[in-house]
Amino acid sequence: MSMRRNAPMRRVAVTGIGMAGALGREVPQVWGSLLAGGSGIGPISAYDPSALLTQVAGEVPEFDVRPALSKRRAVKLMNRASQLAMSALSGALRDAALDPAALDPSGVGVYMASENQISDATHVLPATLKARRPGGGIDPEALGKAAMEMYPLFFLEGLPAAALFFASEQYGFAGPNAFYSGSADAGASAVGNAFRAVAQGDCSVAVAGAFDDAASWWSMIKMDVLGVLAPAQVDDDEAYRPFSADGRGTVLGDGACMLVLEDLESARARGARIYAEVTGFGAGWDRGAPLEFWRQGPGLATAMRQALREAGLTGAEVGLVLADGSADAVGDAIEASAIAEVCGEPLVTCAHAALGHQLSAAGTLNVALAALALSTGALPPTLTTEPLADYAPPRLVRGGPAMHEARVALALARGLEGQSVAVALAAAPQEAGRPASVPDLEGASS
Repeated sequence: MSMRRNAPMRRVAVTGIGMAGALGREVPQVWGSLLAGGSGIGPISAYDPSALLTQVAGEVPEFDVRPALSKRRAVKLMNRASQLAMSALSGALRDAALDPAALDPSGVGVYMASENQISDATHVLPATLKARRPGGGIDPEALGKAAMEMYPLFFLEGLPAAALFFASEQYGFAGPNAFYSGSADAGASAVGNAFRAVAQGDCSVAVAGAFDDAASWWSMIKMDVLGVLAPAQVDDDEAYRPFSADGRGTVLGDGACMLVLEDLESARARGARIYAEVTGFGAGWDRGAPLEFWRQGPGLATAMRQALREAGLTGAEVGLVLADGSADAVGDAIEASAIAEVCGEPLVTCAHAALGHQLSAAGTLNVALAALALSTGALPPTLTTEPLADYAPPRLVRGGPAMHEARVALALARGLEGQSVAVALAAAPQEAGRPASVPDLEGASS
């Protein structure tokens, strides 16, 4: 990415939001459910989870992505994760009232993230069964021969960065682009780097976000054996308990979240609705072994300070924090400590407890929810249980939405190996007004 050190940095607005998750695929529906304390977590229904320690998740019901696409020939190449991505991207562009055909293709950047790693496994199972030795194990030579009979598009379906192609093929976008692989940190990094691309003039519009079918059997078996998920039977729909003294780990959820970021002046000129401004981006790393982060959480505090420094703000000005919320004692304590160290006592919430942690998409989702919170004056509650842990943020929002007048928010995201990312946002300029597509919350109880 070019660095125009002598050119003034542009201000960057969030003008479109698209979502797909366990509470729905329309922003007003999801936002309203979150504010009402709704939960999309329940027994896994897409497959038999009885062999797993964790048998609940936030699933997205089956849906048809084709109505969101004008060019449908690529659908046969899309696995479910990519379909979630394209559904959310279509929603974000519609929400921003942008006509892709009217844009300069080279002026639109695409930044995406995912842990998307597998094609439809049903295509490879016949070959695997053919290659199975009578006494167990796999015959490599037989597998090689059987693989020649496999579905020819199997390997294309699982390319991690395929969604970049689908976005460009669908809408003609031809500007700067990048793909990030990882958990919530990757989704927030996609937004942060898109923000800088617009701010530096590399593009005038960027679509940025992340997607994961985290409730799929492939994701679940990986996370189940790592020991980061809350052990939960099918009737335990309150298993995800961030900042609770009874927190036992994370619950996963399918999801995609996409944002449209624009040069603020251009957005104003076209009369765009502005949710918020993205003002800063920072990253840090907690050194140590995977899943065993330093208890002091220096990486997260570093990320927060970097984001605020770029925004020209101090921690005392932060009114809202959208937390990652791993719901285990070490992870939550690190996050709470970093928030207190950098920001004091802002309002804090973790919306992932209602949707399931959406892996990469969780990072982008926190940015989107921060923008919605700044634009509506309300913050959704954290669905957790009493008693709270002694390290829980003192102003953790619970029991209902918190009404606020905050002008600055931080969206936090953490990875499984100590990566931490923070994105700073500021309330939209007063003359831009509030978005019309989200519920009017005046008078809502706190």
